[in-house]
Amino acid sequence: MIRTAIVTLALLALAGCGAASAPTQTSLRSSERPKESESISSATPGAVASVAPTATIVPTATAALPHAQLLGAADKGRPLAPGTYRVAAPFTKPFTLTFGGAWSLDTLTPGGVQFHYVEGGGHPAAPYLIIDVVDNVFTDICQASAGELDPPVEHTAQAVVAALGNMTGVKAGQVENVDVNGRPAMKVQMTNTVSPEDTRCVGTGLLWLWTNSSGAKSPGTNAQSTEHIWAFDIGSDVVLVDGETYPPTAAADIEVVQAVPPTITFD
Repeated sequence: MIRTAIVTLALLALAGCGAASAPTQTSLRSSERPKESESISSATPGAVASVAPTATIVPTATAALPHAQLLGAADKGRPLAPGTYRVAAPFTKPFTLTFGGAWSLDTLTPGGVQFHYVEGGGHPAAPYLIIDVVDNVFTDICQASAGELDPPVEHTAQAVVAALGNMTGVKAGQVENVDVNGRPAMKVQMTNTVSPEDTRCVGTGLLWLWTNSSGAKSPGTNAQSTEHIWAFDIGSDVVLVDGETYPPTAAADIEVVQAVPPTITFD
């Protein structure tokens, strides 16, 4: 069952320094766990993703990089005005990205960063943007307790994307090889096939696809959500950039989250 959490954000005056109370925002993601009777069930095995010819993503953020605003723990929970931002320590793979609307920094750890789209005080089913250094991949999105891959997934973008596409309960689309500001990446859309009425995922609340290098399960999604994934090889690690959307997410908001990954530049 899709659950909701209400998050109240202080809305910054984007053109000035004043602050005002923002409208409440409805999010489909929640750390709440359902009662034992509110469970989810048998998902169909995911399809193996295929690789398409290389496509090129036009760089969009490079010119603004010198003017990027550095984000830190003190920025968590406040709306960020449209603009270019830099994320570094404690996150171990520093990067710069550009937002065309108002987003909020939700999480900042060595292994993961999460943003939430909060334009206009928050849209129903507003998307999340998750940026994780991947450690391993679960074998079944509906049963995180079933464990991760053993041996662990190889730390390459190709291996991680293939493992996600083979996960039970995940349907993967076609994989594209793309270029993002001069760095190669793999792009794929994945939708989980778990039904809110199913009974197999007893007591889980959220669904998980991988673990990050901080040891956290991620991305924490809902039944039938879609992950718009960009996978990068950064040194000896894999970084996944995941735009997470839901069945009720507005088409315009899906376009908003899909527009962010092409602006990313990693150090």
